Amino acid sequence: MKKIIVVLLILVMLFSLVACNSGRPDSNDAGSTETQQTSSGDSPTPAAPPSGGTVGWSTDNVDYFARPAYRIAYIVAFFVPVNALISDQFELWGKVLNFEYTLVDAQRDNDLFITSLEMLAGQGYDGFILDFDPAYTERCYEVCVDLGINWISGVNPVLIGDKNMWPGVTIESYPMGGVMAQWLFDNYKGYWGDIDVNELGILICDLAPATDLHLRAIGANDKFTELLPGIAGTNIFWNDMPGMDPQIGYDQFTAVKSGNPQFKYWMVVTVVDVFAQGVVRAAEDLGVDNSTLVLSADGNVQIAEWDSGYTGDCLTGAAYVAPIYQTEPIICGLIAMIDGRATPESLWPEWKAPGASFAQVKIDLFVITRDNYKQYLGDAQVYWNSISA
Repeated sequence: MKKIIVVLLILVMLFSLVACNSGRPDSNDAGSTETQQTSSGDSPTPAAPPSGGTVGWSTDNVDYFARPAYRIAYIVAFFVPVNALISDQFELWGKVLNFEYTLVDAQRDNDLFITSLEMLAGQGYDGFILDFDPAYTERCYEVCVDLGINWISGVNPVLIGDKNMWPGVTIESYPMGGVMAQWLFDNYKGYWGDIDVNELGILICDLAPATDLHLRAIGANDKFTELLPGIAGTNIFWNDMPGMDPQIGYDQFTAVKSGNPQFKYWMVVTVVDVFAQGVVRAAEDLGVDNSTLVLSADGNVQIAEWDSGYTGDCLTGAAYVAPIYQTEPIICGLIAMIDGRATPESLWPEWKAPGASFAQVKIDLFVITRDNYKQYLGDAQVYWNSISA
């Protein structure tokens, strides 16, 4: 059964908790491989398919209902729409892998994140999926080691001093930014023809306090600078968003566009899709939606708008990963460690870099557009049906 814990409930449970169990349960740089963009014309196979029958995938030959149901919690420090979809998928996995599921939204409070983790560990939860603030990585790791729990990172790699300290599943943020910039560069002529790039303005909507999201902005800026060196110093506007709301995207684009009338065309990259929605509404109100292309990370906003009948080109697309492809190795890897079929060091050996102690599964990105998203989502649903049947 799904449970959603909010602050008041956590506080009540804290007062009722008598004690938390504590105990004690090497590290090499995992290296990295460039995140690959699947061709936007073809729907991909599962982003990180199993190989060689290793544990930690849906292909594991295990009777999950031969044991009592596990209790697994997903604790999120910085809850955004993409986490909601991932959470919904974890709940579905519970019916297939036999576990009771709890979602904890720490509401951007790192202390609450740690308190929630300690509290649920004290209540005997079997495993944890942790989406921690990347700036809090070391503290989170230390607490997990002290508690001696089975856990896995939901999105961010467990990097301490550039060393990977735990197995994980990641959508690499820096390459994601590069994928978005490259896609716009490769495809803008299909929308506008062979324009004079000196008339092109580029806006990058950043969220610098969120370390992982900030890497997306850095990746986009670096790629634009590589692809368009002649205008990089004058035509790129890299704005830090003072919060996470569509209105902020609206206001920022309005200000930049209005202050720079010399640019006839605009490419906009946003590190989350809520900004993209605001930018598109601003472009429409300014009458420049036909000369503005907006590509974001995530893509839940785009899918909702396309499903609702949006037919414009301004909300161009998103670098997206279907929740089934992202969650499969996360939850199957965690279950394998809880079962004792894998250790943190032995999990996903096919994804372990030479000399590394722990593996990092790298999830492939796919740029969804209005023309291809239904096929992509349909293929993802077919894949899930093959697992859950």
